[in-house]
Amino acid sequence: MKPVQGATSYKGPVLICAAKKTDIEQKLTHNYFLSKYQQILADTDNYVEWDDLPFGCAIALVDLTACCLMTQVFIDQQPCL
Repeated sequence: MKPVQGATSYKGPVLICAAKKTDIEQKLTHNYFLSKYQQILADTDNYVEWDDLPFGCAIALVDLTACCLMTQVFIDQQPCL
């Protein structure tokens, strides 16, 4: 993978945090995706209502192994879940 201009060279643990403040656009987007993918989400444990989402806290610890440019070509090459 070739380096991306402006990309980080850091590799290692990264703490992902949820924003503390939200707005109506974010809630509408959440509701849109819930309704669009309701059938898929209903059979999983990934169905979370807006009021049950975590805000203002750490939600994941990940290991950053690479930083790549998110082009449409790259996105199209990714397997569908």
